[in-house]
Amino acid sequence: MSNPTEQPILPPPPHWLMRFALWFRIGFACFLLLGCLLGLMGCASRALALNGQALQWTDAHQTVPLVLQRAFDDLTIAPQDEQKNLPVLASTLRGQQGQVIVFNFSKVPQLCGAAGCLFAAYAQVPKVTPPTLNDDVPESYQLLWTQYLRSPLPKGMLLLFQYNPPNQPDESFPTLVANQVEDNRVRQLVFSWSGSRYELEKSILNEQLVE
Repeated sequence: MSNPTEQPILPPPPHWLMRFALWFRIGFACFLLLGCLLGLMGCASRALALNGQALQWTDAHQTVPLVLQRAFDDLTIAPQDEQKNLPVLASTLRGQQGQVIVFNFSKVPQLCGAAGCLFAAYAQVPKVTPPTLNDDVPESYQLLWTQYLRSPLPKGMLLLFQYNPPNQPDESFPTLVANQVEDNRVRQLVFSWSGSRYELEKSILNEQLVE
């Protein structure tokens, strides 16, 4: 005769149910982690007034050597035999009127100082007078913009990026935006095409403090 106080022994749950519960817990944990990461990224994006497309940097000596030589002639005092060893980066941007070549001289000591390092932009601007027979490619590129920029910035923040303003799909050349830290905040400098060169359109001081 069985003891009435004994509790019945339940069979263990099926193996498939145990595996389902395990994978459900793993999936739920991954979902929470992904949500936290996306939330942090969203906060970082909202901390800045403007966000845009990162510039793709390449070795200027390899990609745009002729325009780089023009930039050396305009901007540096380095002897010509030393110029080939200067580490210069370049990024080519596309606009309605043509391409803009942005040079990054942040690794060139001659073009860095207390104000930061030099960045410059060149583009082919249509000439009013017909070109002469000996007008070569470097001469057709004009210096449109120079700016000293300071780094470093908070992790993941772009120093310089391309911005496409809303309601301006036919902009001749893309807008350039630089992020700069000022009193623990980020100031965004917006440089827009004026018809003849890049000019500072506005300066935005973001309210959120940076760590």
